Amino acid sequence: MFNFTFIKRIIFVFGLTYMALPLQAHIFSQQEIKSFASGLIQKAPASLRIKLKKTLNTGLLGIDEDDKKIVFSDAEKQFIIQHVLPRIQEMTWLTKINLSGFGLTKMPEGFEKLSNLVELDISHNRIKSIPFAFFSIPNLQILDFSHNRLELLSDQIVKIAGLTVLNLKDN
Repeated sequence: MFNFTFIKRIIFVFGLTYMALPLQAHIFSQQEIKSFASGLIQKAPASLRIKLKKTLNTGLLGIDEDDKKIVFSDAEKQFIIQHVLPRIQEMTWLTKINLSGFGLTKMPEGFEKLSNLVELDISHNRIKSIPFAFFSIPNLQILDFSHNRLELLSDQIVKIAGLTVLNLKDN
């Protein structure tokens, strides 16, 4: 259940907390990242290959280096859901993920292993709940769950100590 006492720390929607965690990043070699990414990219439809190559190699998924959301076709979204998200826990170098508008009904497993993840936009989906393991992402600062179908929010969300922006609008 949601505990409103933690509003002292997080002001709903676009609020800020007074806490921030230093990033403790595991350093992957460019070769390790390129090798992993190239395996996924080779399987991707031609239209998606360039988009994935530009973003996965730089620690981003669904967003470019200028913080602009990448527009995916329905077929590209399906490929990402079927082939990229099941392996998300292996991509611990990712720092920003944008899965807005992917039609997700639940959170993909493995996000809790993304120790370098700073920003997650999972807005405009149909997600009803946030898995308990999700609250252990250590460096998450920006979380956008707006425009979903969240039915409850655990007070465990306060365990995300570095969270500075929480958007829960229109749930």
